[in-house]
Amino acid sequence: MTKPVELHQLILPSGIRAQLLQLELAIKAGESIQAINMCEQRAQGFVMGLEAAAALKTDLIETLYIGLESTAQQCRTRLRDM
Repeated sequence: MTKPVELHQLILPSGIRAQLLQLELAIKAGESIQAINMCEQRAQGFVMGLEAAAALKTDLIETLYIGLESTAQQCRTRLRDM
């Protein structure tokens, strides 16, 4: 079993870290599946921009995608189990 990615533990430039954590918080605050999905798409778009700009290494970009997807999936599961 793979250990979940903890985005807050990643070492990132301060501006990227601040924006990423805001996007993660928006996902966690989603009160519906649709809201979570929209926030996840926005966060993935941010990471896609970082990838296109070659702002971070490829393995770190992949970690961000996985971490955001994992966070969103946990939130969707939480809502379904309510």
